[in-house]
Amino acid sequence: MMTFRVSTVTPGVCQILVTFSSSVVTPGASIDEDNYVITPVTPTTAVSVESISVSTTDDIYSLLVETTDFTKDQDYLLTITPGVIHNIGGSFLIAPNNTGTFTATSSSPVVQRIYAIDEYTIRVEFSKEMSPGDIDVPTKYQFDNSLTVNSVCIISNAVVELTTSKQIPSAIYTLEIAP
Repeated sequence: MMTFRVSTVTPGVCQILVTFSSSVVTPGASIDEDNYVITPVTPTTAVSVESISVSTTDDIYSLLVETTDFTKDQDYLLTITPGVIHNIGGSFLIAPNNTGTFTATSSSPVVQRIYAIDEYTIRVEFSKEMSPGDIDVPTKYQFDNSLTVNSVCIISNAVVELTTSKQIPSAIYTLEIAP
């Protein structure tokens, strides 16, 4: 019998981890987005699968499933099309073992990447788009080591550039962002 478990990966990032009980020999079927359906346990906005990537370590076959936005603390059901994924022993993933539930831990954006463009500019890339009013206020961005934010330039709804006081070469700065 083949089974799987599902868990959230990182709070604020729309990803879930699907780990199968044994190695999968149908990798094409396992990464086909059409074989996965995510539905809220209590009906709300639908969630769709956007991409899937495979990870294998020590014969553990896992999938990282990227999705659209989750609702925080909402329970979801992941259903994998029965009969399309099987292991080396020929066991197929079939009902009732083709479903798993998980709880979305957060839908808040997180910083995915931050880097200096020059000695006065820092680019911040978020995990998802936000409204301009949530990202364009300089006082929301606080650095340590006396680095100040003078202005915010919105590059996109998920990317901002912070104009700062002069950054010291090779200095390490920590950024805190107020909610």
